Amino acid sequence: MQSKRRQIDRGGSSRRRPAAHLETLEIRQLLSTGSPGLGLYAPADLSLRTAHHGTLQTNNLEGGFGNGARQLSFLDNDGKILTGRDRNGNQWTITVHGPGAVIVTDATPNDGVLDDDIDTIQLVGTSLKNTYVTGTVVGSGEVQTSPVVLFNKLTAASGVKSVILNGFNLTRTVAPTGDALNNTQTGVFLSGGAQVLQFNDVIATIDTSTNDQPVNIVIGSANTALLVRPSVKIRSIYNTVVDSTSTSVPTGPQTSPTVNLVINGQAQKVELVSSTADATIPAGIQYLYPTVGVTGRTAIRAVGLNTLAVAGSAVNVTASRKAVPFSSSTSGLTHLNKATFGGNADGLGLDVRGRIGGLKFNRGLGNPTGVSTAATTLGTPTANFGYPGNRLLGGKIVASSIGHIKAGPANAILSTAQNPGSIQSRRTNSTTYYVRPGNAMTNAAVTSSTDIGKTEIVGNLQNTEIKAGYNAAAAAAGLQGTRGASRIGRYHQRGDMVNSVVSASYIPGGNVYGSSTSTAGDGTITGDLTGNTYNTQTTTALGNVGAGFYARTKQGGYLPPPQAALRVHGVRKA
Repeated sequence: MQSKRRQIDRGGSSRRRPAAHLETLEIRQLLSTGSPGLGLYAPADLSLRTAHHGTLQTNNLEGGFGNGARQLSFLDNDGKILTGRDRNGNQWTITVHGPGAVIVTDATPNDGVLDDDIDTIQLVGTSLKNTYVTGTVVGSGEVQTSPVVLFNKLTAASGVKSVILNGFNLTRTVAPTGDALNNTQTGVFLSGGAQVLQFNDVIATIDTSTNDQPVNIVIGSANTALLVRPSVKIRSIYNTVVDSTSTSVPTGPQTSPTVNLVINGQAQKVELVSSTADATIPAGIQYLYPTVGVTGRTAIRAVGLNTLAVAGSAVNVTASRKAVPFSSSTSGLTHLNKATFGGNADGLGLDVRGRIGGLKFNRGLGNPTGVSTAATTLGTPTANFGYPGNRLLGGKIVASSIGHIKAGPANAILSTAQNPGSIQSRRTNSTTYYVRPGNAMTNAAVTSSTDIGKTEIVGNLQNTEIKAGYNAAAAAAGLQGTRGASRIGRYHQRGDMVNSVVSASYIPGGNVYGSSTSTAGDGTITGDLTGNTYNTQTTTALGNVGAGFYARTKQGGYLPPPQAALRVHGVRKA
């Protein structure tokens, strides 16, 4: 029966109910004891109960009972959504969409509550095609802290389509069990593969005095071919190496990898915001932690890689196929379609035995801090010196061919006027500086066994070689590296060449470019230099001496030597 009374906020239609008689569904009858009160009841007929999708079988328990596990997995929340909080009050949620479930243990597992840093995130029963895992973090309202949650390990034996854990930082949160060394149980281990892996930061502090092991992020298995091309996105990698028992300042460099990103197959994309040492070292003790001495090596390994993108700084980063880059003709990636670096790339190694489609260095290759003795650089702390400032390579790039190269300046050079009366501004009583691009490449070697395409450089080259027709693997084996025809072009540079050489199929005699014993092979350079060349007899990154452009054929514009620069007020005259 329908009531004629209405609630203020609901229409009459919302109050209608089907005129069903409950007694037609279930028959209730009191026990025949004659006692007053509520008695027990039993349904008259199971077939009259509410409909279900399966058939309840009580006469054959071995034949199955109820619905299947797959169908039931869509009807409950067991392992699908987990929530918890860390000791700072940051609240996290992990959700599994599609097949599978998640099991989480924290750093204090025996209290029965997820109220601490996360130890292990384990994904079970997942699908490489249909399982999506998402994680979110809500910042604490109790403690003023970053809205991030720390986790020690992420595992999945079966494949996962996508794992996106926003606000989750990978770091060691619990001590390893047994006699295991630090970090051996810290990392990401997706042996079944993943098409997308994304999380916040990697915080790796490696203490050499306790023989700490690298932090590993592994996708796929070395014995099973990956069925997908993974894409990995990590905000920042803080890779710091210290010796807690030492009283001396470390000088480095750190050559053994302390953070490994291993993709056992072809990779689609690796995207980072930055890869540096710990960014939270107080300025007052920064001198105890020099950049080169404490920055651990981040090793990116894959069979081949389509895109490598670093939005900020990339310090001591390598990309190769094998654990030791540049070690053999097969140690490199099969290809690298594109590599871009928004910040300065210092101590960078790209080992590619195939083609590199394009290279872009917005803030230069090699950190020039510490290589200049100009008055404007006096007083720079040695802890801030880059790899070139410590007489190390700022970058080494090897490929069979390179499609194009773009490089901008890593720093700016401040100049003053020659006229003393124009140095100081009469209006502000301050020195007037004129800014020009600094170094685009410093102590760098960019080599290709065949051609190098269009190259645009804004800034100086210092102690650098860009060399086409050069087989780096053969040279490393003690053989002659220059052994084939090559071309470079079109090449354009706005800046100077300081103890730097661009060459195509050219063998410097006695390691000196332009000497009488040099050999010009079948090489061509097309381009133009807007700048000057300076040779102070300092060697290049490949151990040679010289400055300028060297090839059998040079065409296009000003490519010294042997042309001499004739300039009036900075303008080159024909």
